[in-house]
Formats: sequence, C-alpha cells, structure tokens
Amino acid sequence: MSHNHNHAGHGHGGKSHGAVCPSQTADSKRLLIAAALTGSFMIAEIIGGLISGSLALLADAGHMTTDFGALLAAWFGVRMGNKRRAAVIALLSGLSLIIVAGWVVKEGLERLANPAPVLGGTMMVVAVLGLLVNVLVFSILIKGNRENLNMRGAILHVATDMLGSVAAILAAIIIILTGYYPADPILSLLVSVLIVVSAYPLIKDSLRALRK
Repeated sequence: MSHNHNHAGHGHGGKSHGAVCPSQTADSKRLLIAAALTGSFMIAEIIGGLISGSLALLADAGHMTTDFGALLAAWFGVRMGNKRRAAVIALLSGLSLIIVAGWVVKEGLERLANPAPVLGGTMMVVAVLGLLVNVLVFSILIKGNRENLNMRGAILHVATDMLGSVAAILAAIIIILTGYYPADPILSLLVSVLIVVSAYPLIKDSLRALRK
C-alpha cells in the first residue's frame, strides 16, 4: 500500500488532470470493489425484505441503494481529484442519507399504527448476510485515504448500514422469540435516528469545504 502523497501532476507541463498518484488508484479500486459487493447484495436484500415483510430489511436495502450510489460517486470524485467537485459529491451523499431516514420514519410510523406480520426466520438470514457483506465492504474501505471527503462519505454510509443490519437482526430475534411484530418498525425508527446523526458531520464538512 502506497503512502506516497506527492500529488505530482499539478505541474507536469499540462498533465495536471492526467496524472493519478498511486494512493488515488488504490482508493478508486477499493471503491469499485465495494460498489460491486454492495450493489449485488442490495438486490438480494430488497427481495428478502419484500418476501419477509420486514421494514427493517427494506430500510437497510434503501440505505444500501444510497451506499451503492455514494460508492460510485466517491469513485468518480477520487478519479477526478477535484476537491470542490468532491465536496459537492460528498454533500449529495450526506443529503441522500437524510432522505432515506425520512422515508424510514414515514413507513415506521405507518407500521406502528398498523402492525403487519413479519417472517422472522427469513428476516434473520438476510440480515446476517447483509451484516457480513457490510463488514467486508467496510474492511476494504477503511484502508483507504480517510482524509478524502468522498472516501469518508463512503465509509460513513457503510458504517451506518452495518448498524441497520444489526437492528434488523435484533428485530428478527425479538419477532422469532416473542412474535412482537412492532419490533420491526421500532428498530427501523432507531436506525433512522442513527442515520441522521451520522450524516450531519459529513454534510457540515462538505459545506465547509465548499465555502473555502
């Protein structure tokens, strides 16, 4: 792993946008692998959420959808190497988290008012697999340059998604053991709060970078 942060290419006779330092190349590769893993499981989680009737799984799938977009956007930002554009992409990444949280709150409140049956066993299997995928993606991204706003945004998305998977697992355990279906929307609402709290620093840092 290269720690060469000599971003040469800013003064190589007109090659300022053509040269990519080794650390950027490594980061872009990490982001593409992470996006492929996330996008693949995102589809499986949507199907699992629809089959099981679990809002927690669908919320996590919605979050994984924004993860997939954020990872691709972060890859684009790293490849461009333009700090201002990277800040814009990071800001959009943070705002997408807020939108997902809002949707989860709306659905969660509706589910609390009208609890629906949930297949706890199916929910548990999909949630555990989701957590394993998120842990793998997180382990790939955490080795990247965390001073880069886009990389930080991508790591943040995946970290909060891990919490979503843990919440879905807890809800599944409660449903399997007690048959208490409201556990699903309750834990989904908790995840929405965690998403908003974790998105705030990313949005704040992005806005600060844009003001410079």
